[in-house]
Amino acid sequence: VSVVNFPLKSAHFGGNNSGAIALTYTESISRGSELRIELCYAYGKGGEEAKTTMAIQQRLYDADELWDLYGLPENEQKRLEIHDGVLVEMSGPGGIHGRIATKLAHFLDEYAEAQALGIVTVETGYHPHDSRYTLLLPDVAFIRRERAPDPFPEKFVPLMPDLAVEIRSPNDTLKQLREKAQIYFRHGTKLVWIVLPAQSAVEIHKPQGAQRAKRETLKTRDILSGDEVLPGFELELSRLFA
Repeated sequence: VSVVNFPLKSAHFGGNNSGAIALTYTESISRGSELRIELCYAYGKGGEEAKTTMAIQQRLYDADELWDLYGLPENEQKRLEIHDGVLVEMSGPGGIHGRIATKLAHFLDEYAEAQALGIVTVETGYHPHDSRYTLLLPDVAFIRRERAPDPFPEKFVPLMPDLAVEIRSPNDTLKQLREKAQIYFRHGTKLVWIVLPAQSAVEIHKPQGAQRAKRETLKTRDILSGDEVLPGFELELSRLFA
């Protein structure tokens, strides 16, 4: 039996002596999810059989659809991402968040430009080159010159950054941000910094198997290093949180 995926739609299949009737009802119940109720009734020489099924189907979004969503007036102030096809609305940046992002982007960009290392971006969408069903918006990001698309795209960047910076907003949980770091790593990012304004600290994350610990926390007395991603870059964290 073929299912017709339109709200309250019925279809009849077969001839005079046998066949089937399919009735499908579909309704959106949350962002990216649909409730589907399907009633199938089959009849024929072998007897009659009725079957009812109910399932929640998840709609998958891709980078092209997200770009179109950003063009709608109601989404103008929203920060939307895609995690494995699921549309996710992120917390909006507040004043401290924006100030830290601006300062860190300035320090990174000044160094990257002077050393001709690559490109620094702020709140720019990145998705893996081999998948359009994951798209992240790092608060600050760096991509090495030899990896950066040329020309740099007007729309989303079709690969993941080498360095991604996520600044914790009041509504973010550390668990959410750490899980997001794993998404970056699965798609090729080499270094993730999670900035914690309330603690004046930065969590350093590296992919599993790196020489140093997977996670390290730096305080204001410490120096933030670009490691192999930004060789030679160093920043006293007291300057970032001043």
